[in-house]
Amino acid sequence: MGTAVASADLSDHQEIGTVQGGSVFAILNHGVQIRDKSGVGANVTGADVMASNGIVHIVDKVLLPQEVIDILNPPTH
Repeated sequence: MGTAVASADLSDHQEIGTVQGGSVFAILNHGVQIRDKSGVGANVTGADVMASNGIVHIVDKVLLPQEVIDILNPPTH
């Protein structure tokens, strides 16, 4: 399961577990970007919003697990 991580506790290229059991990577370069294993990135536009069950980071893009991408884009024959 995912872990609550504050932006100040991130390191560049740090692997972060997701709630679905996957992982993404924090890229620290003039702000924070979250990238999935395929290299797709989302910029963190709002960080460290405290919620009752963790910390919320607002991103400008939805990152999908590879399994979902494969279902949405089946191979053509």
